[in-house]
Amino acid sequence: MNLFLHRNIIPAIALAVSIPLTSTAQTTDVEDPSSVASGLRALEVADFDLAARSFRTAFEAGDPEGAFLLGRMLELGLGSPPNLDAAIGPYVVASESGSAAAKNRLGLLHMRGERVLQDYEVGAALICEAAELGDINGAFNCGRILLEGRGQEPDMQRAIDHVKFAADNGHIDAMNTLARINLSDLGPDHNVEAAKQLFAQTAALGHPDGLHGLGELHASGLLGQQDLVSAHQYFNLATAFGHPDAAQLRATLEAAMSTSDILLAQQRAREWQAQLSLED
Repeated sequence: MNLFLHRNIIPAIALAVSIPLTSTAQTTDVEDPSSVASGLRALEVADFDLAARSFRTAFEAGDPEGAFLLGRMLELGLGSPPNLDAAIGPYVVASESGSAAAKNRLGLLHMRGERVLQDYEVGAALICEAAELGDINGAFNCGRILLEGRGQEPDMQRAIDHVKFAADNGHIDAMNTLARINLSDLGPDHNVEAAKQLFAQTAALGHPDGLHGLGELHASGLLGQQDLVSAHQYFNLATAFGHPDAAQLRATLEAAMSTSDILLAQQRAREWQAQLSLED
């Protein structure tokens, strides 16, 4: 069973998703313009020039966090065109200085062979070092590596431990992965209720894999009996939130549903989406 069939991506670090990239830079009042903290405050107001100067100064002073954040800005193109080649140097320095986030990022580049040699052993070692240092993304990625046996020998218990750590700390992809482990024959327990709870948590955030997972549970009858209305509702929502397979599954269900049941499922989907919008 391919646990990562539907979502094989790594979430970007917080600064990649929380900063309005088109915002006008503002003047930032900081006490020390060379500190990592001042750089992070500058990022909050999209003052990319000050952020880059602060991280670069910290990097040159030997701060591994400054080195990682400078590399991340360069890779993402915050304030300048994206430049992965320029980012690798700071990543290497940060990784060698003990930055767990840099180890994870550099490890992923080696796993994918992006501007560095593709090397599963090197990549896996870096990522799992990050996991051992408590990095949440590293824990999730190391768990995947140990499940798939790429670069390290498969180790189910270690994989589950890492994925569970990431899930317990709010990593959405880890929560969905742990749910699928609970439904598969890979894990020590076959726990449908635990899988449902995990999918429900990520679905409540509008995550397409969680919505898709709930649709599968209702369509399969694993929750006790088959519920096509609920399955259609969740596949409909998963499609709206971008899941690549949910539309076909929704269409398959419709062949076995009455028009009134389809309309009911659509109504429930509208109500669910409206409630999510209110909570946002």
